[in-house]
Amino acid sequence: MTREDNMQIISNLLSPEAVKRIVEKNYSDDVIEYISGYAPTAETFSNTKYKAETVEKLMGLMKEGLIDSYDMIELMEDSVSHCKNEQYIGRFVNTVTNENHHDTYAAFRTANVADVPYDYILLGIHQGVYEANNFGVVQMDKGLAKEMFDMGISLMVCKEYNNYFDLLDFEAAYNEDNYTFVPVQRHRLASAINDLRHEPDWSDFKDYLKAQLGDNTDRLTPYILNDMWNKYHAELSMNSLADKVADEYDRFIMDIKQQPAYSIVEAAYEIVQKDDIREYCSGTDYVLSQQELDDLLAADNLLDRLYNKWDELSEVHSLYDMDIMLEETASDLKAERLERERKAEMSESKHDDLADKLHKPMKHGRR
Repeated sequence: MTREDNMQIISNLLSPEAVKRIVEKNYSDDVIEYISGYAPTAETFSNTKYKAETVEKLMGLMKEGLIDSYDMIELMEDSVSHCKNEQYIGRFVNTVTNENHHDTYAAFRTANVADVPYDYILLGIHQGVYEANNFGVVQMDKGLAKEMFDMGISLMVCKEYNNYFDLLDFEAAYNEDNYTFVPVQRHRLASAINDLRHEPDWSDFKDYLKAQLGDNTDRLTPYILNDMWNKYHAELSMNSLADKVADEYDRFIMDIKQQPAYSIVEAAYEIVQKDDIREYCSGTDYVLSQQELDDLLAADNLLDRLYNKWDELSEVHSLYDMDIMLEETASDLKAERLERERKAEMSESKHDDLADKLHKPMKHGRR
């Protein structure tokens, strides 16, 4: 059939206003032929908010078998009320040829109602934040949604495509029979939680987070989450540092007790100073980076090193300045670590050079 024949069929199916909109869109012959046989389809293509170029690109994907007719109609029906995903049509065309069709189609369709770009939704699928469901849209991973719900973070449930309501009953949130699921939302926070929830100490951290934030958990942001994660591990390291110094102090006292009385008297100053150091390290009045704490924890005979450093500083500093002792000791340990790493790299480089020379073919001169 010719274009004129198909347009006549459409004219018989639709109102003059709807036909006028189709004419103004100047669809290709392929599109006109596709919509000419069924009034609801023609009506949808008349009312779409998509530009004609977008419709033509989708039609091209359908002709190539990258989306099917059902996908085409679903996207067009969605576009009657929303066209937010139109800006991603180029990315969709490029990725649908290389990626899983189910995922790319669901991501593109979801980008029409979610405040998250298409590429971010697709990346979220790859990272396990989201998954494509059987309704042709993207939902939040069920395990992740359960974590967030248990943390007291408010979420929305979606019924079918864009009917939202508050998540109150998690067991009813994912129900294929009722077409309900937890949709894409709070993207940056969901991604940040997903990055951490597989860590071995995630469960303990959640308890720490709840204790720190109380009823304000729903105000959690990615920045606050990462800041609390760092503080949590800093406190763990500070506790480990306190235990390490205390253990070394106990061993020091046990050794002192084995000495003659005059030796104990001579060691009185050292005993008092090391006890002050032990007491200071048992508190949280100092601020160190995680790397500084790691260097201190990795050091052998740490208490002796701290004592020697404090012995250098104590003449000009008071007990309230013991944070300087920790910082400078950590700085010394860092310098030693970097020097060890430099020597190790040099040794490895020399080893590689020697191996290259041994495997290099020898040149034979004339006899």
